[in-house]
Amino acid sequence: MNPLPSKQAADALNAQNAAVVFMMVDGEVHEKKYGIINVTGAQKVFAEQLVKFLNIEVAHGGEWRVVWEKPVRWSEHRGIVKAWIPSMMTYQWRDADGDIKTVLESGDTVYEMLEIGMTHYATMAEEAWQKTKEFYGLVDVKPSQTFKKAKGQAPITQHPEAPASEVSIW
Repeated sequence: MNPLPSKQAADALNAQNAAVVFMMVDGEVHEKKYGIINVTGAQKVFAEQLVKFLNIEVAHGGEWRVVWEKPVRWSEHRGIVKAWIPSMMTYQWRDADGDIKTVLESGDTVYEMLEIGMTHYATMAEEAWQKTKEFYGLVDVKPSQTFKKAKGQAPITQHPEAPASEVSIW
């Protein structure tokens, strides 16, 4: 019989998919934590300000979320203080139905982000949103060819114009 994993191994496994999500709800910033992860004060302040800024400047009828993720083990004072600190920020645009359509990643440290400023990230967000809009226009996706996962709709299993015998795996 295999012994239970050590506390450190269990924590490392739990931290793999950990994230802290910052989003706007009724005009206020809300924070939701998943798994073992601890944002720093600077990360929290930057995320709160960025999510507000993006949702004012480039919302486009949807909403932006800021996510701190990919935590790494951080130790100070010879191991007395140990925490899982996020090492990457993503920001995600969701359409009015709640489906994520655009995701951007930043590996900049929070201090680099503070120095660069929110306008830089908002410009990147706007450019990515425009590219997403352009992509959906180029591939000519019709409403009958999509499903709204956030609304609980099941994926389409057959192309609407395909004969009944041609069923796709999607």
